[in-house]
Amino acid sequence: MTELYEMIAAQRNLQEKLGHHFEQMTQNERIDYIKENALALTDEVHEALAETGWKSWATSRHVNREPYLGELRDAWQFLTNMMLAVEPDPVKLADWFADALSEKHDVNHRRVGNYDGVSTKCPSCKRALDEVVITELPGFADALRYRCACGVVLDPGVVRRVLVD
Repeated sequence: MTELYEMIAAQRNLQEKLGHHFEQMTQNERIDYIKENALALTDEVHEALAETGWKSWATSRHVNREPYLGELRDAWQFLTNMMLAVEPDPVKLADWFADALSEKHDVNHRRVGNYDGVSTKCPSCKRALDEVVITELPGFADALRYRCACGVVLDPGVVRRVLVD
């Protein structure tokens, strides 16, 4: 955990040196910062892809290891910037990220062999229901009892599939 914290703190220090002070950002500045870093992140991921022989119509099947990893390092920095924009405390961010990643691993392990990517999603917001809070409203008829975090009433059969798996 210490190493993750140190990497996040170093990235925050760099951003402060560049004039990005997260606690002082307005909501619009924060959104613009997130958007710019999202675009930079996707660009770095495409640059990483360019270091591989990914084209099915080409004969080269290569991975240029060092340049590839270098582009992913750059992508990590932009991803970290996006996280810092909403949680600027490196300790809290490192703790949250470690916990959230562990929880996601658990979700993915439960999904192996059972996940179709469609049937257990909220029909409104499209969130995977095994990753969001499903509110049970006692006293309501079964058909109205369950709601997604977005507020939409959920089909009880879908909820049972999510809760059983």
